[in-house]
Amino acid sequence: MKFRSLLLAALTTLTSINVATSMAWARETSPAPYEMLETINLINGSRCGSILIPENTPYPAMEAAARQAAKVNQLFQVGVYCSREAWKADFSAKAQRLYPGELERCALGMLEGALFQSR
Repeated sequence: MKFRSLLLAALTTLTSINVATSMAWARETSPAPYEMLETINLINGSRCGSILIPENTPYPAMEAAARQAAKVNQLFQVGVYCSREAWKADFSAKAQRLYPGELERCALGMLEGALFQSR
C-alpha cells in the first residue's frame, strides 16, 4: 500500500513538472511565423482552426505559434501543418491519394485546450 501511494505521488509530480515545463517553454519561445489556413465555428460555440508553419520549425516555436494562433483567434483546437497539401489530406481522401505521404510528413501537431501534442 505504501509503495502504491509513493508511486502515485511520484507520477503526479512528474506529470505536473512536464506540463509546467511545456507551458513555460512555449511562453519563453518566440512563435514561428504562421499563416492561418482556416477557422471554423462549431455548433457547441467553440472554434477550431489550422495554421501553416515552415517545415523545419523547432518544437518550442511550433507550440508557441499554435498557442498564439489560439489566443489571437479564440480557438479551442489548432492543427499545425507544414504544407497546404497535408492540411487538405487531413480532411479529404481524394487529397490523400493526390499527395501520398504528405499527411504523415507535414501534419506536425495539435493544440487542444492547454495540451499540445506533436505527431
